[in-house]
Amino acid sequence: MSGQRCQVSQPRGRGIPWAMMFVLLLTGCQPAAEKTGYSGYVEAEWRYLAAPEAGWLVDEAYREGDVVEAGAVAFRLEPEPVVFDRQQAEAQWDKARALADDKQKGARAEELAVLQADIRAAEADVRLAESERQRWLKLHQEGLAAEETAERYDLSWQAAKARLAALKARLASARLGAREDQQKAAEADVRGAAAIRDKALWQEDQRSVRARVAGRVERLFYRPGEYVMAGVPVMALLPPSGLKIRFYVPEPDLARFHPGQRVKWMADGLHEGEAVVSYVAAEAEYTPPIIFSEESRQKLVFMVEARPVDAEATTSRWRAGLPVEVYLP
Repeated sequence: MSGQRCQVSQPRGRGIPWAMMFVLLLTGCQPAAEKTGYSGYVEAEWRYLAAPEAGWLVDEAYREGDVVEAGAVAFRLEPEPVVFDRQQAEAQWDKARALADDKQKGARAEELAVLQADIRAAEADVRLAESERQRWLKLHQEGLAAEETAERYDLSWQAAKARLAALKARLASARLGAREDQQKAAEADVRGAAAIRDKALWQEDQRSVRARVAGRVERLFYRPGEYVMAGVPVMALLPPSGLKIRFYVPEPDLARFHPGQRVKWMADGLHEGEAVVSYVAAEAEYTPPIIFSEESRQKLVFMVEARPVDAEATTSRWRAGLPVEVYLP
């Protein structure tokens, strides 16, 4: 008989009763054990692309069903609100850089020319004061001038020399830049302005949202011309490894499954394939509100997840929600 483990032939002996033959049929011929399957379905792990800031959606580079490469621009928001901030930040950086450069330089050529002219005039005053001093000292030594007069011209000569020295020191200082502390402060202002500028550039770049992973566009939640709030998904992507099998195992069979174990799967219209168990739930999906009896334990099921061995080849044929039967090899 088909589907059974033995066949019954006509007994050769004449004295065997038919009741014994019936017992032999019951004890010796049993149906072959069927392969146990576990029902489940295909679960999708979407990747949602959202804008970090609110704005009007002006462009979508892809449609549903298109494949997006990692790093490609998926959609864009209007850039104007951050363009103005970026321009202001760049202007502040230019200003800080110019001030820092100015701190490194000395006075302008025109200012140095004025100081040099003052020095030449002061040198002439020193020569004139020295000549007058010598003349009055000589007259005082000859007794023709009072001592107070000679001292007055001596002090005038010393004052002229001091003024000349001050002008020369001023010229040397004018040729130098600002003090070291002022230069360091100016450079710090430049770094701060550069950070503000870089942040403004980054914010402008964030208006063009890029896909962090490659995947197929499954859903578009907004269309160009609609206003998008910050953090709200605009697009859902399904990466090649984003599909998995989720099935349920009764409590008596739970010990047969563990992470890393290979299982067989079968779906309608698809050939059989292999998957690897990636997760076994720690809690039951259903717990009866009574003491666990032999019958109640049959109602306990645990969720198990498995991922296909050949993800790219398999997930191209899978669809989320597809019923799947899972078998142990």
